[in-house]
Amino acid sequence: MGKVRIRLIISLLLVTLLLPAAALAENEIYGEALNEVVPVLTEASAKGRVLEVLESTEESVNNYDMVREKLLVEVLSGPLKGEIFITENVKDPNLPYNIEVEKDQKVVLYLVLDDNDQLVEGYVTERARDDILLVMLLFFVGLLVLVGGMKGFRALIALTLTMLAILKILLPAILRGYSPILVSILISIGVILVSIPLIAGWNRKAVSAVVGTFSGVLIAGLLAYIVSVMAGLTGLSMDEASMLSYIPQNIEFNFVGLLFATNILGALGAVMDVAVSISSAIWELKQVNPALKTQELIHSGMNIGRDIIGTMANTLILAYSGSGLYMLLLFMAYDMPFFEIVNIDAMSTEIVRSLAGSIGLVLTIPITALMAGLMFGKEKIGG
Repeated sequence: MGKVRIRLIISLLLVTLLLPAAALAENEIYGEALNEVVPVLTEASAKGRVLEVLESTEESVNNYDMVREKLLVEVLSGPLKGEIFITENVKDPNLPYNIEVEKDQKVVLYLVLDDNDQLVEGYVTERARDDILLVMLLFFVGLLVLVGGMKGFRALIALTLTMLAILKILLPAILRGYSPILVSILISIGVILVSIPLIAGWNRKAVSAVVGTFSGVLIAGLLAYIVSVMAGLTGLSMDEASMLSYIPQNIEFNFVGLLFATNILGALGAVMDVAVSISSAIWELKQVNPALKTQELIHSGMNIGRDIIGTMANTLILAYSGSGLYMLLLFMAYDMPFFEIVNIDAMSTEIVRSLAGSIGLVLTIPITALMAGLMFGKEKIGG
């Protein structure tokens, strides 16, 4: 019995002595692990150039050949400019889109950097197309000024201001949680008040065009919104709309409101074109024949509008049909019945957008003709 007690006491002493040591050793081990510097990786995009296709091999995967290319790539922009690295580009025939590259081809790079801004790895994500797009843009600008003269130059200024309004005001405001309905209306008012006077001058002609444009666009937007609510359209028919639910800003978007904004912006250009055309035509009629009275000018404006209406309505319908061409091809390829097609959220959305824009366009004609006739029907026409 005494030996058992002695063994028990010795065991307890050993446990008492060894547990702190084990704990200390464990703390040291885990402390080293916790204190170990874990590299922080950051991501960046840059422009690059393929210096050489070093190797191109075919691999047989599941009864088809996949091409694997080894590329030597130089970074052309960003903090790693001048860096050269090797990466792979895989071309899979089962994928609908593969990146085709060759020597001296400019590409878009996805780069992974460590906390010292050193390159960890890099990939080719796209061909770089900004150079050719810039050439096309400059050609458009030159053509606009060459053909349009001073009015073309003013139109270019109006276009630039419109793009800035969308990129610097509309999009940031919506991403901050402001109502897309309110913001799109305010932006439209601003674009109308800036663009039309810049192109037509600030006179009675511009005022009638402004009233006609805003009325037509507002009618189109409100009609599309009302029908969207009644039809239960979600505004989530596009993949990009669904992706907005996962953006880092954690904003609860009003997707039907965003649908309203797309309708407003989509109809704005065509409606503005019609309003300015009718207002300018009535203005010129009055200049040529000052004896024309209000009723005659309105009647002439309506006749001009009827000539415009067919092609402009087609413009909107064709524009929206063009944007949904892939979807239409899919429906036809799978032989879907017409009843099912028109009830799909995405297709119903496009139909509502097209019809609402066309209705706004049609109503712009009598509104602008009426305003221009009332304003120009006086004997004296002020600038």
